[in-house]
Amino acid sequence: MPASSNFPTSPSREKQSSITAKKADTAAFVVSTCQVNPSIEKSLLRKLDLHVVLPLMILFVLAFLDRVNIGNAKIQGMTEELKMAGNDFNVALMIFFPA
Repeated sequence: MPASSNFPTSPSREKQSSITAKKADTAAFVVSTCQVNPSIEKSLLRKLDLHVVLPLMILFVLAFLDRVNIGNAKIQGMTEELKMAGNDFNVALMIFFPA
């Protein structure tokens, strides 16, 4: 007689779907009870825009300028002026172009 027959089998699909339905009902209930004041939400979004989005945009512009400038500097002779050899320029590129 195989040993596996003594162990209980996995729950049926019907039982699993009822558990999932109960979890979904509970989650819907918790979300539906949340009330947000529109004026407070608007002021919070404005603060986030000023304190998060604005600095990120400035950093993005500065990173773009650095990427453009290092290419132009190589064309204009930066490697000879700084006596770069081997992988020095590639290392400098990796600073401005993180993978």
